[in-house]
Amino acid sequence: MRVLLVLALVCIAGPAAADRSVRVDDARIGWVPGWVPHPGFLELTNTGDGPLQLTGARSNEFARIEFKAPDDGDLFVNEPMAMPVGLAPGDTLSFEPGGAYLLLFVQSSWLEPGARVTIELLFAERAPLPVEFTVRKLGS
Repeated sequence: MRVLLVLALVCIAGPAAADRSVRVDDARIGWVPGWVPHPGFLELTNTGDGPLQLTGARSNEFARIEFKAPDDGDLFVNEPMAMPVGLAPGDTLSFEPGGAYLLLFVQSSWLEPGARVTIELLFAERAPLPVEFTVRKLGS
C-alpha cells in the first residue's frame, strides 16, 4: 500500500515537482517554412539560492540543438555560445531575436505555427528541465 501511495504522489506531482529554482518565460520557436533550422527563444531566470550552470539542450523533435552567441551584425557568421553558461541567483538570460538564441536542426516532423514542442534544458548537477515551446511566426 505504501508503494502505491508513493507512486501516486510521484505521478500527481510530475512537472509540478520540477526544480523551482529555474523560471522559463516566453519559450517559442520562430517558424521558418521548410526543412531548415529554426531559431528558439526564451527567458531563463535563476530563482534559486545558488548558481546554475546551463550546459545544453535536447529534444526528440530535433536532431541537434546549438546555442548561438548574440548577433554581431554579420548575417552569415553565428558563433557558438561558450558553454556552460553560469547564472547567479536572480540573473536572467534572454534568448531573443538579435541576441543569443537556440538553433534547432533537423526537425523530425513538419512544424506549423501553433504547434508545441518539448525541449529539455540541461544543467550541471540537476535534472533536465522539460520546457514546452510554442511555434510562432517570426516577428509575432
